[in-house]
Amino acid sequence: MESSLKNVIIPSLKPCKKCGLFLFQIHFINQNYHFYCGDCQIFTFWACETIISKMMIPYSTFEKIIFLYLENTPPTQALKFLNYDFIKEEVSHNTVLKYYSLFNEICISFYEEELRSKMLEGIIELDETHLFTEKKTYADARPYALSSIWLVGMRKRESKQFFIIPVEKRDEKTLISIILKHIKRKSTIIRILIVVT
Repeated sequence: MESSLKNVIIPSLKPCKKCGLFLFQIHFINQNYHFYCGDCQIFTFWACETIISKMMIPYSTFEKIIFLYLENTPPTQALKFLNYDFIKEEVSHNTVLKYYSLFNEICISFYEEELRSKMLEGIIELDETHLFTEKKTYADARPYALSSIWLVGMRKRESKQFFIIPVEKRDEKTLISIILKHIKRKSTIIRILIVVT
């Protein structure tokens, strides 16, 4: 588990925190990875100047937590796994929650950046759905609650490229602004209509 993730997590180069020279010599010191600058004779922590720069746990624990997160393991089960006798990482519930929250932030910021910079082109399928909390009631049908939300989905046909965007209104102005922002000109838009009988 550790060897396969290390090449993905640890960068191959890191700028020295003092002189800015790119470093590639990596050393495992005090249970974490550091890059060494021979000119300045100092070590630079592998996560220096990143969102996880204040990481206070050993790298091996960090790697196990990120592995469990990527496997979609709930935090409580992750904590049980980490505290098994044969693993014995000794981390608290708050630590696991903190890192899960951090990983969520990273995923959301990555998705938002992708959403800002990418556009779909070609044959695009467009659909929307309404999310709401269903209330069990015997009363006549009521409109959706105010807390409900619309999701607009766009997918390039015959590919895995797609966007899902939450919106408060499903009016013409909102849909046109989403289309202009995320679909390139001269693309063909197909609206998916499902009729239930």
